[in-house]
Amino acid sequence: MAQQYKGGFFLYSLIKLSIKSNILITSNRYSKIYIGQVFWPKFNSIGHQTRESKLRDIKRKRIVKDREREGKACDPELVDQLVDKLIVKDKEEITKIQKEYEPYIEALRPIEHYDPVNDPNAIEKMIDHFHTIAFTKEAYRSENIRFITQAKRLYQQCYGKVPASRGIMKNDSSELINKTYERLIKQYSILRFYPPVENPTIRQYCIISFLDILYTTTTKEEFEDRFKLIGDKFSLDKSECKDFTLTFSQKQWDMLIGITESKYPSKIKQALNKIIRQEYKSLKKTKED
Repeated sequence: MAQQYKGGFFLYSLIKLSIKSNILITSNRYSKIYIGQVFWPKFNSIGHQTRESKLRDIKRKRIVKDREREGKACDPELVDQLVDKLIVKDKEEITKIQKEYEPYIEALRPIEHYDPVNDPNAIEKMIDHFHTIAFTKEAYRSENIRFITQAKRLYQQCYGKVPASRGIMKNDSSELINKTYERLIKQYSILRFYPPVENPTIRQYCIISFLDILYTTTTKEEFEDRFKLIGDKFSLDKSECKDFTLTFSQKQWDMLIGITESKYPSKIKQALNKIIRQEYKSLKKTKED
């Protein structure tokens, strides 16, 4: 169930990215890295500089090769000007492709209302909507198949490549989850993709899903740079967090298992955190009244 829930977050994230950027992320006609350039803040990291440099180098080599084959001069300044023109041309081509996919992206737009943050049945509703639009236009049937197939492939890539062993991915501390979540709001504006939520468990799903789409829309080097920075901040938060231990009798522990319907300490801890927050809010409200 947890894996299906995580998959629902990922599918929703891809759809939100496509709608927000007006670029169909599952299309193979342009690089998904372009979407990352649209959304993620720039920073002077080695990975980011390498990516920018690689893009220009690839275009530069192609231009030089073509000009040498045609017997034309390869003056460095002229080649740089041609690279700039090629970059502008690429952007114009992307704009053209955007217009082609606009009707389909508009057809996907209602899915924004089926967010997994607030609706545990969001994945079923998203799939139902894909079925609905398939009957509104013949072309959407093949687009649906392509979108779902590509989304599954991207999800499998993330599952294999995003370091699941790192603490930030396996974290169940409400305090650390909240600090990471708030930091990602400030640094990456993740509320563009997920509605605000207070539940730490749902916040953790947002964090994991964001890291998956960050991987999907950046180069390997750039993702490693960004993931390391996020992970380093998490490690610093962890070192500053105080941890207190409580002892329960067997009877009390059995009662907690009954309340949470789980024997896993992490689930019981989450339930206790929820009870504590609710009681604290109630107490605070009583004092204010």
